[in-house]
Amino acid sequence: MKPRAAVTAFAAALLVAACGPSTPADRSLSSTQSPAPSRTSSPSTRSQNPAPQTASPFGPPSTAPAAAGPASGYIPGTTVVSGTEGESKYRTTIPTLTGGSPAVVERFRAAVRAGQRAVLPGSEADGRRYTTEDGVVPAGFRTAVTSITPYLVSGLIVAESFAYRAAHPYTSIATIVIDTATASPIAFDDVFTDPATALARMRSLAPGLDGSRRLQDAGYDDFRDWLPRRDGFQAFVSVPFVLGSYIPVTVPWAKLSDLMRPGMLQKLSRD
Repeated sequence: MKPRAAVTAFAAALLVAACGPSTPADRSLSSTQSPAPSRTSSPSTRSQNPAPQTASPFGPPSTAPAAAGPASGYIPGTTVVSGTEGESKYRTTIPTLTGGSPAVVERFRAAVRAGQRAVLPGSEADGRRYTTEDGVVPAGFRTAVTSITPYLVSGLIVAESFAYRAAHPYTSIATIVIDTATASPIAFDDVFTDPATALARMRSLAPGLDGSRRLQDAGYDDFRDWLPRRDGFQAFVSVPFVLGSYIPVTVPWAKLSDLMRPGMLQKLSRD
């Protein structure tokens, strides 16, 4: 499960990105470009293979949508970045975007840089030595440009960090949603007129929407890592490692539309 410090760093970095031009990440990054995935509808696993359809102790398995393909003049892709920070090292995939509006592309890249910083634990966090690599969220979600529509572009970063001599790794994610009309990020609070009421409603609906049943008896309420889908608001609910680190839950738009700001439903639900 991602540390709260990473969430704070991510939010702060996005605020900087929203206020003006961004500067390159304070890391020496080496990259290798990879081709854009083929189009179907939205993200995909560490080895670039679909999630295996095997029996799960938590219930029937599900599969993440495929990554976005070229649309509206934008071309999605991924690149691998690697480097060191103190005694920690990382080699992870991040989403890329080219073409289209230069302002939108730059804002997307700034948000990706912020997200990549947020998912890295960094040796300064607790003095431990970490190795960070690509991760996967249950149902097969991995790093990708997840959607491109006339209204927005979105992306997901998933990383897994191993601390030296730790019992198990932990997974961190960052989600990115950029409004193509304004070239600005769309945050959770931008979607709803009353974010607190929206969170309370999602908390009550999530157990019934979770096919894995891992949310049935838990009071988890972190729905701020999210992506738009045609069928609803897809939240990645943060849970303990033993439950999978994150549980993807999609809340239908019809259950939330009365709480959304004017124009948001059309913007977030269109292909």
